Amino acid sequence: MLIVILIYLLLPFSIFADSNIDGQTVTFTQFINEMAACTKYTTFENVKIRYKMPDDKEGMDKRFNGGEPELFINQSIRLVNCDFDVDYWLVLRNVTFNDYFAIANSSPLKIIFKECTFKKTLRIYNSNIDFIDIDSSKLEHGFKFFRNDVKDRLTLKHCYISVNQSLFGDTDALDMEPRLFRFANKQNGFDVEITECVFSLPDNLRNNPQFFLSLTESDFKNLSLTGNVFNCTVDLSESTVGNAFVTNSCEYNGSLVLDAFNINPINTRVQWSTVAGNRIAIFDHKAGKVYNGNHAGSIGSEVRFASLISCYANFYNAFKSQGNRIAANACYVEWKDIETKYLDKQYSSGVDKSVFFNYLMNVFLKTFCDYGTNPLKAIQIAFYVLLFFAGIYFFFPYSILSFHKRSMFDQLKIYGKYLSSPKSLLEIEDSVIAKENKTPTYDEYMSFVT
Repeated sequence: MLIVILIYLLLPFSIFADSNIDGQTVTFTQFINEMAACTKYTTFENVKIRYKMPDDKEGMDKRFNGGEPELFINQSIRLVNCDFDVDYWLVLRNVTFNDYFAIANSSPLKIIFKECTFKKTLRIYNSNIDFIDIDSSKLEHGFKFFRNDVKDRLTLKHCYISVNQSLFGDTDALDMEPRLFRFANKQNGFDVEITECVFSLPDNLRNNPQFFLSLTESDFKNLSLTGNVFNCTVDLSESTVGNAFVTNSCEYNGSLVLDAFNINPINTRVQWSTVAGNRIAIFDHKAGKVYNGNHAGSIGSEVRFASLISCYANFYNAFKSQGNRIAANACYVEWKDIETKYLDKQYSSGVDKSVFFNYLMNVFLKTFCDYGTNPLKAIQIAFYVLLFFAGIYFFFPYSILSFHKRSMFDQLKIYGKYLSSPKSLLEIEDSVIAKENKTPTYDEYMSFVT
């Protein structure tokens, strides 16, 4: 039975044709032309690609510098154990791949895709890479990049990444299931930069973990997410950024999953306004659900609550270490709001009645001073309270029962006498004025003040 299963899994890789240049040394231009000339699913294996003047100067370089018509590669292409020139780059511009394109076990990859279109999945795995830059390109059925050894970087700039639902089930090849963006790196950390890209998903796939923008369980040297539109959930759980993590000017229209996300607080640059609003979340693999501050009452599990709070603590500590008190306070307020909802749930559900006063204190502190982060709010509230009671005392005079029965007008009359007399206040209290029983009229009082 096991043998039958293995044969079935390997079958898709045994039915495509070998290329005409397997085991040969060819120029970059010849290599590109061979891919474009394929009439069926083809594997290029053990091909050595070398830069040669003037062929590649006239062919590949001229195409990359612009002016050449769009090149179509219509068949599914797979590169296996290909050996590229150590000094020159594979540069492709204005090329459309109408079928699957995969690179495996090849080295050293130095590739630039510019203004290219991938109608189906682009997949790169198990290769030795110097760098790969994808610029102003469309990846219409996802991108997968995993188990690669990278020296320098992976960058995506001005790209559009989506999935095509009409292609679901299009292939039964091993590990070719549809994904939006799947990245995995457990080897040496390297730089990943995603700038001004749009990640688009149909609404019915937004909550499906298979179509998260997945950067999980990976090591990064630097990770930069700048100016992107994420119409999907971004999953960074269990990943580590050794140096700088940057996210700014991004539009997160889904959740940002950060449980067990490890960053360097000093070199973290997060624009809080783009991740605020309960976008920070955790993913429960057992339940298959994303939990964030909007679902704090349904978190239930102490473990899930602790995981979510640790995500906020991660950013809060980064803001504090950089002296960014404004962002730190805003992060802390959202953090405490989640805690308040959790305490309310714990008490109202009967799980822990002892948290009631903690819950009340949180509600009071939120109202009075935003959990201690906004002392000016407390002063403002105190001022309004004083103003309110001052109005009551001014417009509704009453008799003072201590020492002498005296209205507010009587008391003001004494203070007025004190200010216009060399006598002390105690002497005036004992004077005839202080012993008057008749309350003056308003006209009499105004005459006295004048």
